[in-house]
Amino acid sequence: MFKSSENSSFEALGKTVRGARKHLETFPKPEGVTNVIMTSHEFTSVCPITGQPDFGSVEISYRPRDKCLESKSLKLYLMTFREAGTFCEALAAEIARDVQEVLDAECVKVTVTQVPRGGVGIKAEALTWKTLVDPAKMISIHNQEGEIVAKVSLSRRCRT
Repeated sequence: MFKSSENSSFEALGKTVRGARKHLETFPKPEGVTNVIMTSHEFTSVCPITGQPDFGSVEISYRPRDKCLESKSLKLYLMTFREAGTFCEALAAEIARDVQEVLDAECVKVTVTQVPRGGVGIKAEALTWKTLVDPAKMISIHNQEGEIVAKVSLSRRCRT
């Protein structure tokens, strides 16, 4: 389980912190920032079956609402996967969920790219987003008797 914190008291930034931490820190989004892309080219995990190391990169792109992700806490968070026996696809999904949970962003896209091993490279993408529902864009679906059987939102979905 990871923790999150606001910038009133950074636990990692500006301090000597050794070792991985499943803890993401945030700070208030500066005015005018619409998209943030963070990249780590030093991402390591292990194959859950063979225990062999997997090397690669992670790109996190998000559309912030109120908060941004602090980069040192992200670096320490990503280090927690060095000993994690997890498939690439599951890594992308877990990171996207964790970032979305701490930021409450409009959307988060995580791309994990693993260096080819045995001749096969993997690139996995995971998306999370808040559905922005506009009540004026709700439509009703009626059966033959004219009864409403469902309401559907023509919501806008966020893509980075």
